[in-house]
Amino acid sequence: MKIIRQKDLSWFDRFTYRKAVPLTEKDFNQPGTQFQIVRFPPHSSIGEHWHEKTCELFFVESGRGFAVINKEKIDLAPGDILLCEPEDHHAFTNTEDEDLVLLDFKINAEENDLFFV
Repeated sequence: MKIIRQKDLSWFDRFTYRKAVPLTEKDFNQPGTQFQIVRFPPHSSIGEHWHEKTCELFFVESGRGFAVINKEKIDLAPGDILLCEPEDHHAFTNTEDEDLVLLDFKINAEENDLFFV
């Protein structure tokens, strides 16, 4: 068992967002598996990108905005769940004055498996 307190998380900037990675493949004892928390500041976005092998399960913890997945716009609200499979093109935009917070569970993640369109 492992307990992680939010106050103990290490946050770092990446592209247009901040993220913390509370659980890595070592914690899961499963290569390529990780859990991260992603915070998009108000009115920010990350452009369309895709992964060759990585599968991502997103849970909208708080905030609002939209995702574009394979050219389909999807409004986001707390409690929504999205699954992006390998080669799904996806982008996220925060449309509000508060952070858009996504919980992101990754499977088959590899270094350099990120491609911007």
